[in-house]
Amino acid sequence: MRKCRKGNAKETAFKNYCKSLGVRVFEAFGLPGTPDAVSKKHKVAIFFHGCFWHGCPKHHRLPKTNAAYWKKKVEQNKKRDARAAAELEKRGWKVVVVWECEFDGGGIEKLLSALGKKKADTKTISIA
Repeated sequence: MRKCRKGNAKETAFKNYCKSLGVRVFEAFGLPGTPDAVSKKHKVAIFFHGCFWHGCPKHHRLPKTNAAYWKKKVEQNKKRDARAAAELEKRGWKVVVVWECEFDGGGIEKLLSALGKKKADTKTISIA
């Protein structure tokens, strides 16, 4: 699984953008759900969710083969994600979920909003 994530160019570009905003980009072991990036200063936990694995409401499609298994698997992932987000929020963290399909635009807006930054305050980035 780790090998798959390292090969995602869009996620890598988004993480680089996070770094340019001063967000420490690392897996935050010890926090519920192990966020993909965190800003301790702003107490923001960021999760990068793949549309397939986490059940993107816009793009998730079940495979025709073994559909019952995949439906159960994705539902379990969604429940786990919700538990982790609830626990982080209980501890005072803002939780930002950036879907794979949002790496190009909407995800940047979500992140800037959570960090209290305006788009004009930041440099622009192209995530291809």
